[in-house]
Amino acid sequence: MVDYSVHANPLPMRNAKETVELLEALPYIRVDMDGHTREHFKKQLQALLETHYEQGKFDFPLETKLFILKPIDSRDSADKHPKSHEGKVPFQFFPNRPT
Repeated sequence: MVDYSVHANPLPMRNAKETVELLEALPYIRVDMDGHTREHFKKQLQALLETHYEQGKFDFPLETKLFILKPIDSRDSADKHPKSHEGKVPFQFFPNRPT
């Protein structure tokens, strides 16, 4: 890896309903919720947002992580990366690591 950086990328939320809809779309939030539990969660979340953030307006704190990878020589790639196409692997592979 040549470089790594983290950039703030806040997502403006205009109202509580928009925020609830965004969060409801994330599979890791709704994975274990049946219909009744999901509706209860949505109502509680919307009430919480409206209570603490002027009608739900706030910036959702997202980050963009940028990784710049170093090219590797494709001649020795085929044996190290058997799933590569014709032995051509344009970048080194780094498994996920805790930050």
